[in-house]
Amino acid sequence: MGYPKDTLILDINTGYRQLKEVDMEHGALKDFFRFGNKSTGENFEGFPNIDHTQNHVRRDIIGWLTWLRNTIGFQDFRFDFAKGYDAKYVKEYVEESKPLFSIGEYWVDCSYSSGLDHNQDSHRQGIINWINGTGGLCAAFDFTTKSVLQEAIKGQFWRLRDSDGKPPGVMGWWPSRAVTFIENHDTGSTQKVGTLEDHLTSYPDDIKALRSLLELKVKTNLLPDAIAIIDCLIALEPEDKDLPLLGLYSLLL
Repeated sequence: MGYPKDTLILDINTGYRQLKEVDMEHGALKDFFRFGNKSTGENFEGFPNIDHTQNHVRRDIIGWLTWLRNTIGFQDFRFDFAKGYDAKYVKEYVEESKPLFSIGEYWVDCSYSSGLDHNQDSHRQGIINWINGTGGLCAAFDFTTKSVLQEAIKGQFWRLRDSDGKPPGVMGWWPSRAVTFIENHDTGSTQKVGTLEDHLTSYPDDIKALRSLLELKVKTNLLPDAIAIIDCLIALEPEDKDLPLLGLYSLLL
């Protein structure tokens, strides 16, 4: 989807907020210290939720969005972590602030068995249910198509059609509300592991790729895998005296 050069798109997050920004006195904070009403969506660990059930909280959010829209000049809104609260509140925020376009990041995992399942109807239905919850006012990233494309480019082109011969993602059911999604900072780590491992299948002596994979394995606490990679690096770079120490450190973690 293309945008005019003067279009300003704001990435907003009304699902959670840092503790210092939360109004505890009036019950905006919930779950973190057990104030406020029961959550209307999923939790984001490490941050307290915003209690969208409170009238004054929604009023403040609407005022903020309206100010951003009319005074600052943002034309479009992207709702981050959209599964963190009920979609009906997104509907209210869009109705009141009137962006030209809005989109939600409703991310849930696809269906896997031995690999990515061909039938991802339940996954895309979940995204469509969220769009319906906004009254159809907010589009959503087509994460179903993203996951399918990741496998299709490996030569599994049969994935590009569902059982009805349509595109297998949200675009196959509600194309006007589906927005193509490729990649961002949130999706990099686990997917980059798969890309590096595929590359190393063909180029097992690629030291740069091995070191990149090692870093990801350590970050994700997959220490046995990390130690195996260190062993490979020691064989390829016997002059690097730090590698045995790194392997010992990984064993002690």
